[in-house]
Amino acid sequence: MIKKQKNWTLIFLTLLLIIVPIILAITTSYALYLKYKIRNLEIEVNELKEIDKVEKVKKTELQENIKIDFEGINKFLNIKPKGIIEKENVDIFYLIKKSKSSFQNGEYGGVTLLEEKDAFFQSVNALEHNKEYFLTKVATNLYSFYSEDLGFGNQKVFTVQLRLYLTEEDAFFTTLTLRNAGIPVFVYRGRFKNSGKNYFAICSGLFPDIDEAEEYSDKIDEEKVLQLTGLSIKDRFLKSFNLIGAEENE
Repeated sequence: MIKKQKNWTLIFLTLLLIIVPIILAITTSYALYLKYKIRNLEIEVNELKEIDKVEKVKKTELQENIKIDFEGINKFLNIKPKGIIEKENVDIFYLIKKSKSSFQNGEYGGVTLLEEKDAFFQSVNALEHNKEYFLTKVATNLYSFYSEDLGFGNQKVFTVQLRLYLTEEDAFFTTLTLRNAGIPVFVYRGRFKNSGKNYFAICSGLFPDIDEAEEYSDKIDEEKVLQLTGLSIKDRFLKSFNLIGAEENE
């Protein structure tokens, strides 16, 4: 008896004809499902865009309708404008740089000694009101303070003269260098008695008493000044001039 051999090719083709349509059907169904989901997602996105537009329109209309009277609120709350002390990084170095840069005999004002806190706030107050001031550290918590508003009659004040120039430009250039380094200096405008010509002296510190001026002169850092300007101040000396206070100005 002869056994029949299986036709594997026929079997394979038969299975292929059965499986391929099934795979195609599944793939088509999944593609239709994805298309449906994408369409729903697009609808949701468009709806969100429309909602966002509506919200923006409402917000814009609300902002246009609300008018805030800031000036009225400030008056109601008694809010003062921000001063210099809030706008700048104010410290003693800043106040020295902004202080009065020149003096001459017969200037209006006066010099007194104040504690550090009082000198600081008096200087800030002068800055905010465009008033002339000058301050010098005397001790750890003590400052010599000049203000154009102070009045002690005809007051003799003392300073330390460091250098003398015949031109104003040279004097102010050196003065600016020292002030930027935190050294309280100013230009004193004077005249030679014999010739009557002008001179411009760089002076440091301003004091109501000669003792404070002498003590200050002894403590001046000569090396620091030399490094900053290239100038020696070993021959510095005390100088005095007069201020006219409010009592004499009336």
